[in-house]
Amino acid sequence: MIAAARARKSILRLAGGALLAFGLCVVAGAPALAHTNGTSYLTVSADGDSPSLVATWNISAADLQLPLEIDIDGDGVLTTREIDARRATIVRFATERLRIRRGDADCLLTGRGLTTVRRQSQPFLSLDLTGLCRRSGLMQVSTSLFFGSAGYSALLDVRTAGGRAPAVLTADAPSWTELPAPSMLQSLQRFLHEGIWHIWRGYDHLAFLLLLLLPAVLEHGRSGWVGAQSLRAIGLRTLGVVSAFTLAHSITLSLATLGIMTPPTAPVEAAIAASVVLAGLANLIPRFAAHGARMAFGFGLIHGFGFATALRELGLMRGNIAAPLAGFNIGVELGQLAVVAMALPILALLRQRPVYHRLLMPGASAAVASLAAWWLLQRVGAM
Repeated sequence: MIAAARARKSILRLAGGALLAFGLCVVAGAPALAHTNGTSYLTVSADGDSPSLVATWNISAADLQLPLEIDIDGDGVLTTREIDARRATIVRFATERLRIRRGDADCLLTGRGLTTVRRQSQPFLSLDLTGLCRRSGLMQVSTSLFFGSAGYSALLDVRTAGGRAPAVLTADAPSWTELPAPSMLQSLQRFLHEGIWHIWRGYDHLAFLLLLLLPAVLEHGRSGWVGAQSLRAIGLRTLGVVSAFTLAHSITLSLATLGIMTPPTAPVEAAIAASVVLAGLANLIPRFAAHGARMAFGFGLIHGFGFATALRELGLMRGNIAAPLAGFNIGVELGQLAVVAMALPILALLRQRPVYHRLLMPGASAAVASLAAWWLLQRVGAM
């Protein structure tokens, strides 16, 4: 009896293992239909001077199963053969429920491809579309593909010459309309504000700027650092450092925004962290820190590429860059000047105290350099 029971258990384990292996093979070989997550994903890209557009619409296979019966054999697994058999039906079903307009005229949409992708471990059908529209006018996108669910939505990402516009379409708000392009003054004001906040939020840029200011109130004496006697000399030294940094990052910011030089983001971010490390270490050696303006210019070129990355993330598009570029750059300078205006008077008051040049300045420089070394290790993937 005991032997028979053990034999039954062994058989059950083997059967269970075989079923599990079979299930894994099925999952790996074809996308299984899962319950919908209640969202489709639509991306539309249109150039300003071209009548053509391209769009990609990812729709859950489970959502399409009920109205279209894509899973022909009903086994819960969607195969390439079944997708091909329903390809024309799927394309027609989706395009009939999507309307894209420009200049109050409908765009002619054509399905170009249908593939399977996975989102959040669920199979989606990805429909590639092309369209012919009017050459000018504001874009409008609307859909009725909500599958009768009150919570269903379509996540929309539209990219035009005016910038990038994400939106969420629902049964209650099924349409999106492009806003008119902002005026030059509006663009200038918006990006000026963004420039100010970017320098204030950019801890690595702020750290580099403060490291340049720390020795600006000191002079190199025989025994090391001593407090500068002349406020005029402090002002000129600070002006030289800030002007060099401004000129350098303005050059590379413009080059990157115009597309002339666009280095990869990851190396730039690592180089910015390295610049903070070197600036902090230079403050520990008076003869190196005395070349603050040259260091500000050299490393400022790298920081300019970092500013350009931030500007691109704000949705700046080529062809309409004069006001945004000028506004952002002016905002960065105003943000810098605000930092200088707050920090320099305090440093000037402390400069004659031995504790400043013996302890506070080198201690702060070493601490910031150590922190920047941590940033550097993170940005090169070592941490």
